[in-house]
Amino acid sequence: MLVIPALLWLFSTLARSRRTAAIALACGTAGSLIGALFGYLIWCSVTNNDPTAPFQSMTFTGRTDLWTFMLLEIQKRPWFGAGFYSFWAINPAIQPSLKTSMWFGSEVHINEGHQGYIDLLATGGIVGFALGVGVLIYAIILAIKAIGKTPAWNRTHPVTMTRPVAFFHLAFLLALSIHNFTESNLFSNNGFLAMALYFSLFELTSWNRQQNMLDPARKPWEGSASVILSAHENDAPPRPLIRTT
Repeated sequence: MLVIPALLWLFSTLARSRRTAAIALACGTAGSLIGALFGYLIWCSVTNNDPTAPFQSMTFTGRTDLWTFMLLEIQKRPWFGAGFYSFWAINPAIQPSLKTSMWFGSEVHINEGHQGYIDLLATGGIVGFALGVGVLIYAIILAIKAIGKTPAWNRTHPVTMTRPVAFFHLAFLLALSIHNFTESNLFSNNGFLAMALYFSLFELTSWNRQQNMLDPARKPWEGSASVILSAHENDAPPRPLIRTT
């Protein structure tokens, strides 16, 4: 709730600014974050503190223990993982590291890693992780592009993409990406969120395809055809005039 408004303002400013200003703003934002991280590391060096000390006592309701277990399992199948959504279906009898028929917990069945990116690494490996995150980044880029190129309202075609709808898609994708750090809601067996994600992907890609079809710079053959037709028309002999009464 705190991060999404700032990200929406940043991406909206980037989409509606000139390319040089957008690059400068993006580099300035990234530089500020890197500078803050570097300053924190300098402070830890001067005070002789461990940089990871604030995070060592955090458990996120036991999630950190689960993530440690999953990272050890990912090291066994780093490239292609255990197969899409099959990591939690491995038979505990043939998996010595589980030591229990109820996976990680002794009181409850665990069927996800509660961290979508780690889950993606466990099921699809590095290859699946790169492809999945690449699809998500592509959708976010399309949403930013739509914010910069769509009108606030289209009276003639109200069903087409508008800027508020593009803002909705961007906010949804960013919220889903951030929430995915504590829950497995991307590329997992979650019907509602999967349908919402597919809705954003399909609508954004459809809008982008329509933009490419309407962009004359992407259809050079049209200009060539018009030149050829005009040349043939100039070379054709004059037609006789026919008078009708």
